[in-house]
Amino acid sequence: SILYLGIASSVLSFVLFNISISSIGTNNASSFVGISTAVSVLAGVFILDEKFSAMQCYGTLIILLGVYIANMKSRFFWR
Repeated sequence: SILYLGIASSVLSFVLFNISISSIGTNNASSFVGISTAVSVLAGVFILDEKFSAMQCYGTLIILLGVYIANMKSRFFWR
């Protein structure tokens, strides 16, 4: 199970990250690098039946909110 999580959440995520750089560019792709941490936490919960604490929930939400804010095109932030 550790080998599976190591391959799925680390190696596969960075391979897909490199593919995304070639597709959407470095600036847009770099904002998604934090999602690999959230995927690792969620994989541990669903695959290894680990506990999902409140702090992990808050951290995952902060990661997703950060990715959303970094990618939104709003007239309030960028002109």
